[in-house]
Amino acid sequence: MGWILFEILKEAIRARNYFAHDCSLDLIYAPYRNAYKFNPDLPLIKEYLRKLAVGDYLVSRWTEEFHERESGVYVDKNQYLSNIEKWIFAK
Repeated sequence: MGWILFEILKEAIRARNYFAHDCSLDLIYAPYRNAYKFNPDLPLIKEYLRKLAVGDYLVSRWTEEFHERESGVYVDKNQYLSNIEKWIFAK
């Protein structure tokens, strides 16, 4: 069970790095290009968003349980992920 949680966190780190570094490169260099066009890979963005949200859900639960000394399960994981996607993609 522990290795699954570790893998979730590693995937969340990869997703964070994608958004913080890989995805933002085009935006950093945009002012230096003529006729700049940003073409996001939406399926990849959604995949990484989901991985980042799962990691956030896990860490948030641990933090809540550590500080409050009770279960941090207030929202179902799938509902949480759905809420994040709706918020990001304005569905």
